[in-house]
Amino acid sequence: MLGDVEIFISASSFFAFTLVFLGTELKDFKVERRKEKYRTGAFLKGLVKKECPALDGFFLDVGLTKEALLQEKKNCKNLRIGDSVIVQLKRKERDLKGAKVTCKVSIPGKYIVYFPETKKLNFSKKLKGFAFTEDLKKILKEELNDREGVIIRASAISATKEQILKELQELRNKWESLKEKAKKVNKGILEEGQPQFIKTILDYWGFIKNIYVDNGDVWGEIVEFFGDSIKHKLRYVNTIDTLPGGITLNQLIDKLTSKTVWLKNGGFIVIEQTEALTSIDVNSGETCGKSLEETAYNVNLEALKEVAKQIKFRNLSGIIIVDLIDMKKEKTKESLLSEVKKIFEGEGLRIKIYGITKLGLLEMTKKWESESIYEVIGETCPHCQGKGFVKSKEFILHTLEKALEKTRGKKIVLKVHPSVAKTVEEFINEKNLKDWITIKEVWEERSDYFQLSYSDYY
Repeated sequence: MLGDVEIFISASSFFAFTLVFLGTELKDFKVERRKEKYRTGAFLKGLVKKECPALDGFFLDVGLTKEALLQEKKNCKNLRIGDSVIVQLKRKERDLKGAKVTCKVSIPGKYIVYFPETKKLNFSKKLKGFAFTEDLKKILKEELNDREGVIIRASAISATKEQILKELQELRNKWESLKEKAKKVNKGILEEGQPQFIKTILDYWGFIKNIYVDNGDVWGEIVEFFGDSIKHKLRYVNTIDTLPGGITLNQLIDKLTSKTVWLKNGGFIVIEQTEALTSIDVNSGETCGKSLEETAYNVNLEALKEVAKQIKFRNLSGIIIVDLIDMKKEKTKESLLSEVKKIFEGEGLRIKIYGITKLGLLEMTKKWESESIYEVIGETCPHCQGKGFVKSKEFILHTLEKALEKTRGKKIVLKVHPSVAKTVEEFINEKNLKDWITIKEVWEERSDYFQLSYSDYY
């Protein structure tokens, strides 16, 4: 179980960063756009437009740009084309893909997650072994009807049975309110999904020592949602700069967007995202053990602990391939796989692990639910189009030399990017061409840009 955590929320009118620390250890990191519409978890009313047997579902008009996919035909057996249904946003629209919605709606509370149309009674894994769960299970079985369900959060350990039952009724009332609202609209949004800072506070409720906020609007949203029950934990600060452990927020963001992550044992991992997958390369650095097999195992284990955190903090998803340091023995690989499952479970990650291939690649997948840190705060480089590649200075000089062969005896103006201007100038001096060529620096273009023009036109 967690001890007392501290939550730091730093926001502007553009972004909100939510960080959870246990002492000086970062336990959670979220970033979101403040002006985001249709967050995951939003409630929508949809109209069934067509059935899709191939996907075992329906396409719904929920008021978004594209029709949303409801891929739960077995849970919505009675739906027909033209029917309306309340759904919850499971995955936002992305690129050419439409949104994904679910009819198994859930409403999160501080102590429970309420399912008005799905029968279930589950407890957080963190509550395993606690005696009070059996008594609570009996009470809830009597309280819930045949259609309802709940998941008991870990924070319920600090709540009384009366508080839990009171919250259950509040969440029931919220569902009834949503159904009433749905009667008044044809389609579209019924209620926005909660911002990440609200979801994070709910996730850690019962274990929170302090919540530091540096934005008045965010402060207001938190108080509006939680009421007086949270005011004694809130701390307003002018700015959140230095975090526990002495690192600044900007330094942390730089680390979480860097390709290279250093490990405590001297090794490092390199994270690269492509359109198809995320590759993570494990390197031993100067790490040394008693044998090659032991060194490989120890470095891989340390690396995978960090990989789990980076997947969580960067919100990586899709196909993830980890190129491990080669291990020869099957027993070593099996031992590592066993530890990996515990590591990922400990970070609360829902990841499907497929195993280690003959080439030493650990294969896994994680469902896309929301954008990664790169997509939220970054954009594709307009110069390299996201390839991370520009031509080298040597190649620019090669191309320039070949182009100059066609212009002998003519005075020209050479436009180049400032980052290569000095290199080009040295080349021109070396070739004794400075009387014939005028260099003009152009900031607007990419760093490997150059253009030759006859000076008569300038």
